[in-house]
Amino acid sequence: MENQKFEHRSIIKFLVLEGQSPSNIHERMTAIYGDSAPSRTMVFEWVPRFKNGQLNIEESPRSWRPISTTDEKTIKVVENLVIEDRRITIQEIAEILSISSGTVHGILHDHLHMTKVCSTWVPHSLTPLQRHERVEACEELLARYETEGNDFLSRIITGD
Repeated sequence: MENQKFEHRSIIKFLVLEGQSPSNIHERMTAIYGDSAPSRTMVFEWVPRFKNGQLNIEESPRSWRPISTTDEKTIKVVENLVIEDRRITIQEIAEILSISSGTVHGILHDHLHMTKVCSTWVPHSLTPLQRHERVEACEELLARYETEGNDFLSRIITGD
């Protein structure tokens, strides 16, 4: 496959040096190679390179790395925004921080483990303090049930 790419680029380079247009180069290569011909996009990508003097038919090495906005600082800022306003939307956070909504979504779900419940961001799991408080509340209710019995249960009111 790699050899075929080099072959295609060599032909494109030759036809550019002959003065052929990108459309003509693509037509000629499709007539000869059929389905294995380079795509129109690939031809139109390489023609300007060769016209501008690039002699090498290999891809330029990519020394750059995409910038990631999912760093500790951004995660902390997102967390603070959510703590300040539990009803803030992903889009609003993305606009405030000038990052993509997909990145914000990933931070909220993958890093902060939060989910949206009734348009409010809530932690997906309880903190150790919250777990301890719930256990204490349940133990108090159990102790009252053991001393008061069914009378205690008949006085409990629940709601949404």
